[in-house]
Order: sequence, then structure tokens, then C-alpha cells
Amino acid sequence: MRWLGIPLLALGALGLVAALALAIEGSGRWSAALLYVGASGLSLAVFGTHNDTALALMARRPEELSGDARAELDHELSRDKGAALALKATPKTAWAITVVALLLHSAALARLLL
Repeated sequence: MRWLGIPLLALGALGLVAALALAIEGSGRWSAALLYVGASGLSLAVFGTHNDTALALMARRPEELSGDARAELDHELSRDKGAALALKATPKTAWAITVVALLLHSAALARLLL
């Protein structure tokens, strides 16, 4: 689930380009572009919270990880062990941010189309 933020960011960027093009042309609203800026930023937060949660959960039980997951955890630990071990798993927060991001994407799309 941690990669969910990447397609949301792509949708936000595409929506922002479309909203800006329509607003510059005169047939769209600038508020749609502003909503897409917020949706894009929140999409990055979706990726970050899901990624940090996944790494925190992986660090709790490294012996149970498969090859790719273990290699990723080892990479993070070799890069900054203190920061990797300090991560807290926040699945409820990650899902709450995801829901808010989806709502913001929906509001931006409605503003763009209506």
C-alpha cells in the first residue's frame, strides 16, 4: 500500500496541468489549480506515511522478511540506522491522510469539471 501515493501524485500533477491550461485559456477556474496543488502535496504525504509505516513494521521483525524486503531494510539501516529504528508505525494516520487526499482529489476534479 505504500506506493499508493505515487499514482495519486501523478493524478495531481496531471490535474494541475489541466487546471492551469483551462484557467489560462479562460474556461477554467484558478481554484481548481489551487486544489490540485494541495492534492499533489498531500499525495506525497500519503507516500511518506505509508513508507515510514512499512519500514517501521519491517524493523520490528527483520527475521520474517523476504529477500527484497530484507535488502530494503538493510539499505535503510546502513544509511541511517538511528533514523530507521526511530520510525513509528502509524497505519491509522496513513489511512486518514489517504482518505483526505482522495477527498481533495475529488473536490479538485469536481471544481475542474463543473
